[in-house]
Amino acid sequence: MAKYIAGAKPPFTDTITVYNHYKQGNEDRWQRNVLNACQWTERQKETVSTDGKIVCSQEVTVSILGRTGYEKKHTGGTNFSFGLDNLDLVINGECSLEIDEETSITTLRKNHSAKTIVGLTDNTGIGRRLKYWRISAI
Repeated sequence: MAKYIAGAKPPFTDTITVYNHYKQGNEDRWQRNVLNACQWTERQKETVSTDGKIVCSQEVTVSILGRTGYEKKHTGGTNFSFGLDNLDLVINGECSLEIDEETSITTLRKNHSAKTIVGLTDNTGIGRRLKYWRISAI
């Protein structure tokens, strides 16, 4: 989907690792995909709770250039998706760890700053010059 003039640099230069959650029978599984040509942006968000306390949180936005291999709901295999079941994760950079009996989601969050994907905007529609997805994660 993303095509560039020979020798031209892509507009996004970050690499991310996405862990897509899916069920295989009754078991939870995760497919790891490393995607390049992305843009990772972090910002500190401050809000006021109902009891007047200031709540700080870190919000991440990632733009991913359009490419083949995307599917709306991950069912296994080598394709990728951006699920909103609070079990899909994204990491800034390339991570070679697989989620299994030895490495848990908690380990990835603690040791690799994995973020949970909570939002998706699909900007790959017909007529758009720059086709990309934008995910939000916390």
